[in-house]
Amino acid sequence: MASITNNDGKDAWVDTLSDFQHHLDTVAEQVANGLVTEPPTWEPPAGLGPLPHELAPLAYRLAEQYNDLLEALRQAMITTRQELDGLHRPAAQTYRHAARPSMLDEQA
Repeated sequence: MASITNNDGKDAWVDTLSDFQHHLDTVAEQVANGLVTEPPTWEPPAGLGPLPHELAPLAYRLAEQYNDLLEALRQAMITTRQELDGLHRPAAQTYRHAARPSMLDEQA
């Protein structure tokens, strides 16, 4: 994890954002492979101080990537729920009544 150094904490922020990027890449790969079962969490180290202005664009990009990752996971969870719900409704019951004759021609 990052440690506070000189440059008003800029080096610590660079390390922290790099760690966060690595974390996002790892979780994105797990989501793509269906290995994530809950939203990812990440906590920055304590004592970083304010984000240096020049690192703000990178931090915003990573925050957007994190939000996109959460949305992809949400969509995967919805799809999984729909597929699981489908397992509770056997196809035989759905079509059982349609396969029965509705009337019988006794004169034929």
